[in-house]
Amino acid sequence: MGDFTQTRIVRFEVLLPMQFPRDQDDWEINFRLNESSWCMSNLIELLEEYDREHGCLCHICTARVVPNDPVPGCRTHHGSTEVESK
Repeated sequence: MGDFTQTRIVRFEVLLPMQFPRDQDDWEINFRLNESSWCMSNLIELLEEYDREHGCLCHICTARVVPNDPVPGCRTHHGSTEVESK
């Protein structure tokens, strides 16, 4: 019997309220979050804090499968992706 699992890329969008210094404009905030030393792993702690305070993340998050976007190290068949065995 074959393996009926598949690996897909899923894009999660999070609309998280965050506090920043009043004098920072959009460019500075985007730079800080994407190009500077701020690590995206910090997002986990922020989401856990938001979840504790609000009881759920569902109203600030969405998830969508990225169509036809192969996973590195995988091969695509008919719109799904299979992990290659090593």
